[in-house]
Amino acid sequence: MLEIKNVHKTFNKGTINEKKALNGVNLHLDPGDFVTIIGGNGAGKSTTLNMVAGVYPIDQGTIILDGKDLPEYKRAYMLGRVFQDPMMGTAAGMQIEENMAMANRRGKKRGLSWGITKKEKENVVDKLFSDDLKSFLKIVCDNDDIDCFDEAVEYYDELKRKTDKIIKAEFDYVTMPKDEQLERIKQYLMKQYQADEVDLTLKEDKDLIGGFMLKVGDHVYDNSLSGKMRKLQQKLTWR
Repeated sequence: MLEIKNVHKTFNKGTINEKKALNGVNLHLDPGDFVTIIGGNGAGKSTTLNMVAGVYPIDQGTIILDGKDLPEYKRAYMLGRVFQDPMMGTAAGMQIEENMAMANRRGKKRGLSWGITKKEKENVVDKLFSDDLKSFLKIVCDNDDIDCFDEAVEYYDELKRKTDKIIKAEFDYVTMPKDEQLERIKQYLMKQYQADEVDLTLKEDKDLIGGFMLKVGDHVYDNSLSGKMRKLQQKLTWR
């Protein structure tokens, strides 16, 4: 439970830059509540969140968390935030698992030990990946073979696509094709490669000048104007 009672906050008080950000704000949230605070620039949205999170001390009023009127430094231990800018609140030079491990240790005592424990690695895997990948990734973590992760996942995806009869294709275009045209292309590919589904990636490429280019594995179907011009040039050169 979170309750904000008559909270006031003024920045640069007593100066020419004085700014009253919050003026008697009240809010009550029960467990499970989902609330959106809206308003224009300078309305006090971010300041309210910062007050709750213990970033700044309040000038007046109380902020009660789970029935306790706690000082700012204690609330800061108990609350986490996700910023609109993903680079805020994270360490850009650290791995995802390292950032998540730091967040997981929030409010806990720190000591001198290995940076990330086996359990913390497994927690990252449990939160980020599907069930059919978890066992494999936990083995990778146990053996510290993370360097081969990208290659292993790519190989796994390829095997899974073969098992599920899914083919991966890329369609390069100049003019975006219509839905019915894309559907005909998918139907052709499913018939040609005996697949049940097509994972089709669309990519705009003005260098084609016109037409399209379809790539499936090592096979390239070049029906572009630039491709036709290139073939014509080769024929004229051979003569």
